[in-house]
Amino acid sequence: MKTISSYKKKVDVYKMITNQIISALEEETIPWRKTWTSGLPCNLVSMKPYQGINLLLLSLASSDRYFVTYRQASQMGGNIKKGAKSVPIVYWNITEREVVNESTGRIETEATPFMRYYRVFGISQTENLEEHIPAKRDNAEILTCEQIISGNNPAVEPGGRPSYSPARDTIQMPSIGEFHSSEDYYSTFFHELGHWTGHKSRLNREEVIRVAYFGSSDYSKEELVAELTASFLCSHLSIMNTKIIENETAYIQSWLKVLKSDKRFVVSASSKAKKATEYILEHTTPGDDGTDDDVFELVPESPLKKEKPKIIGSQHWIRTYVEKMPDILSWMIINACPDFKVFDYKDIEWISPVADNNYYEHRSTLLEAIGLLEYKPLLDRFWPANKPVWDGLSVMRSGEECRFLVEAKSHIRETITSMMATDPKSIKSIRCTFSTVKQYLGVAPDVDWTGPYYQFCNRLAFLYFMNVVLGQSTYLTFVNFIDDSTGVPPTSIDQWKRHYQHVYKTIGISPDAEILKRVIYIYPTARL
Repeated sequence: MKTISSYKKKVDVYKMITNQIISALEEETIPWRKTWTSGLPCNLVSMKPYQGINLLLLSLASSDRYFVTYRQASQMGGNIKKGAKSVPIVYWNITEREVVNESTGRIETEATPFMRYYRVFGISQTENLEEHIPAKRDNAEILTCEQIISGNNPAVEPGGRPSYSPARDTIQMPSIGEFHSSEDYYSTFFHELGHWTGHKSRLNREEVIRVAYFGSSDYSKEELVAELTASFLCSHLSIMNTKIIENETAYIQSWLKVLKSDKRFVVSASSKAKKATEYILEHTTPGDDGTDDDVFELVPESPLKKEKPKIIGSQHWIRTYVEKMPDILSWMIINACPDFKVFDYKDIEWISPVADNNYYEHRSTLLEAIGLLEYKPLLDRFWPANKPVWDGLSVMRSGEECRFLVEAKSHIRETITSMMATDPKSIKSIRCTFSTVKQYLGVAPDVDWTGPYYQFCNRLAFLYFMNVVLGQSTYLTFVNFIDDSTGVPPTSIDQWKRHYQHVYKTIGISPDAEILKRVIYIYPTARL
């Protein structure tokens, strides 16, 4: 079995990555791109971050990410908790008055700026607004990266901005869903893990032990060590890509300005980063890393293993039902749709998520999984390369074969997510597809489908693609778990039904739209 617990690379990856970064540093400055999306306080309605002094006021007064005014909370169906404390934020306004210009005798308008303030409440000070909080990205865990983290077992404080505290010996990290991609999450985590190795109980690195103020030479050197450690680990695990190397190079370049842009500092930091990387790899939980035998020389794996973090919420429940109680889901689907009254629920075959395939959730392999691979060129023209991830797939084998595209949710807030595409071509492609689907459904062209219910809209787009473009009988199945008490208050059937009514109204679809006959809602319990 291949492991990443301890091995020697046949190529000098440390030298290769160091030279790659030094080479990139010779080019023009690359603006550093922050890889996580949360952290800055913003308004829950506009989703725009607060600026200037307001950013400071809110950051000091509250740890909340989202804020609303009293009126905004009421308009969204929520309310402010009794005894809640507001935070004042300021804005500039302009008053105008007509005055006579003494030089010309003409009447002119004089504008005078003045400051005003209003009060906002953090989301933790409100009630009944959970469904308006955007869902996090569905970035998947990378097994080999999780082996790195679980093997070293650093103390991690969730939330906030990525950082390492030598005094507390803790790493602070946002969740994986708050990053642009899984690779960005692990690259950032490895950066903080690089700092973590310098603690006095580990490699006892001087730049970590000695208190260094922000922007100092020691601080900058330690940042180089941490970022190079992240680069080395990403390369070892084969998750290095152009975006990561550009981001890391730009970050390193920002610190090299403090160090007079002397490239020799990279070589020096590289040596320390190599020791940090080797320390981390020596303490890694063993397992199959999926790499080729000609890349690594392997040694016997350690007998010690640690369990992966527990899966909770809708991901846990859809796996549980498909693995242990698939007939219950199938029976609920049959009974939820009049089209299937003549069929037997045992004719439904579940393709994912299944244990035999490591609970894989299909994205680009959607058509292959449901036996329609020949239509992939059409799908690639219909939607950009980054396809939606499906929580489950199943196929009805009897009669006219049909497919079920499954979306599982445990809480309403999971359904709220805006479009995150950044590539202009992808954005243009998605908007063009939405325009076609909206025209087919009779939705007004100016209704925005890229807002908070973007995920719901792209699922409808795929339903349109399967049934209208391909002519393949397909049903969009929303598996809405009820009474799941993990994380937030549980959701009832009535709450789910009211929510979907609100969604349809927001995205401009009539309740009697023909395509909705191909949408199924089932409500399995999360209390077993």
